[in-house]
Amino acid sequence: MKTLLFLGLAVLLFTSSCATILSGTREEILFTSEPSGVKVIMDGYTIGKTPIMLDVRRNLGGRWVAFELDGYESQYVKLEADFNAVSILNLTCLICWGVDLATGAATRYSLPSLYIELEPELPETIRNPK
Repeated sequence: MKTLLFLGLAVLLFTSSCATILSGTREEILFTSEPSGVKVIMDGYTIGKTPIMLDVRRNLGGRWVAFELDGYESQYVKLEADFNAVSILNLTCLICWGVDLATGAATRYSLPSLYIELEPELPETIRNPK
């Protein structure tokens, strides 16, 4: 009986969660910049250089992305996460909502692409005049 109950719960968890199944837990985002060749850093890891298309895992709080290039001021951008309306199909299934929240599928990123313009660093004499 316990095995049947466990199996039923496992089937419920893996065959429900509408947003996880219908829209997935990742999203492709195109990162471009001026100048090109800017280092893209996400979660502390260098992912690549612009222009680059990344398959970004969703999460509830969004994600911070850093853009760095020698000789330019670094920029930090938060990928904002919006509510994914597909999650509404879970209706009253609390377990389904839990799975969608845990996988990040209950959200979607608001931008399909992100363009960054880096500003050149100011020379030391301009930043710290005597």
